[in-house]
Amino acid sequence: MRYPELKPMGNDWVVRQTGIYHKFDATTSQNTYVLLNPSPDSKLKKQAEHNLLHCYQTIENNPLWLHMMFQEICLPNWRLYNASLEREFLPMADTAAHTFIEELTESQYSHLTDLADLENRFLQTSIILTASQDVLDCLVTICADLKDLSTAYEKQIQISKRRFRHSQRVCAANHRTAAYLHQRSRTTAQLLANALSFREQLESRAQNSSMLSLNRSAVFITTLTLLYLPPSFIAYATTIVMFIFRDPEDYITILNEIELLYRV
Repeated sequence: MRYPELKPMGNDWVVRQTGIYHKFDATTSQNTYVLLNPSPDSKLKKQAEHNLLHCYQTIENNPLWLHMMFQEICLPNWRLYNASLEREFLPMADTAAHTFIEELTESQYSHLTDLADLENRFLQTSIILTASQDVLDCLVTICADLKDLSTAYEKQIQISKRRFRHSQRVCAANHRTAAYLHQRSRTTAQLLANALSFREQLESRAQNSSMLSLNRSAVFITTLTLLYLPPSFIAYATTIVMFIFRDPEDYITILNEIELLYRV
């Protein structure tokens, strides 16, 4: 089974995987347990060692003590894990739901990646808890089989069965929470993606309007130039005079540029 565990240093969660091999000999009432892949500093491993060393008389009468301890220690962590992810998710969900399209900033694009990561983690939680529910169903069935097989553990088996039933309800509640958060994160990611797409369309439309305005201004200036350039050129040309010095006669001839061109 997989379960979340808070790292000793920091506030980061890690999803660990472990298993329990259990062999029960009905003829001798002996149990063999193997805890697979335990984390060295995990609470589960420390509690199992403590029970074997100091509470052996108590656990001897309950062949399912290790399974029960695993469910009681590890299963409640899913509620804390979901709450931790929800604290990351809610600010982004509120921003996506209450921010106008025009007020969205470039930082909102990074929220899409964060929302996709949270969506995958919520989905992973739902799948893992579904598998955990199957394990709990099997444990409840085993309790019934052990009760019919031997009356020596009848009282402890009844206690274990009630606790497994409680674990089933806890697991179902955590699964519903994870499924709801997964659906909401997916909806929020789609909403934010649509809002950012609309924002890009608005920016593109504004840029197109600006370019169109500049084009109109350029056309207007060009039209004015074409209208006023010939008259202004004629006026400029007709007002230019040229001074021609004639040394032998000792006088100055003033010619208009147009007249000069004509005479040439």
